[in-house]
Amino acid sequence: MGTPISIADAYAVVGLPQRAVVPSDFAQYVTPELPDGALVADLEAGVGHDAVYFAQQGHEVSAFGCARPALEQLGRLARRDGLAITPYWLLLDESRRAERIGRQLSPERPWFYSRSLVGGLSPAERANLWRFSRAALVGRGVFHLEFAAARRRRPTAVRPDGVRLEAAQARLDPHDVWREIRASGGLVDCLEVLATPEDPAVCRIRARWPRGRLAA
Repeated sequence: MGTPISIADAYAVVGLPQRAVVPSDFAQYVTPELPDGALVADLEAGVGHDAVYFAQQGHEVSAFGCARPALEQLGRLARRDGLAITPYWLLLDESRRAERIGRQLSPERPWFYSRSLVGGLSPAERANLWRFSRAALVGRGVFHLEFAAARRRRPTAVRPDGVRLEAAQARLDPHDVWREIRASGGLVDCLEVLATPEDPAVCRIRARWPRGRLAA
């Protein structure tokens, strides 16, 4: 299921400041839908504010990410607070690997969660994200995702230690994402565009992949 980062090794890394954990508005929105003790797969967890929040609510968290410094910091936070968080590399560059990791995750009955991931992916990477999701969630799981709606780009901010604070995010047309999910065999149960404290226009989607529904 990807390559886990050693919590012990991550804890030994120095120079990354600890921060107060403040969950996003989306994490607080999703939490009431999660069953007790759910496994939450946080896709592109960043420095882990939402992952830590989910763990503090009693959930086990698989925190997937692309930046090693952020995963290392998350490992330190988990070790310090005794939280059930396991960091993993997020690899969406190859379709077979994405499907294989999804199948490995499927028996654990995960709930997928993603905030600000899809806008930073290429079309090919998004297609692999839906393959990954279908393999992991088919017949029983749910994917809650949020992304910047409309069409423009935001700048990237990077700390001196290399942690990406805000990735370059394409503001996607929600209906394009809806069509991609349906083409992968998924169904969108809920789609809404709204303003949040973090962004004046985000799209929130609740998707699932029913068993027997074929990809286009």
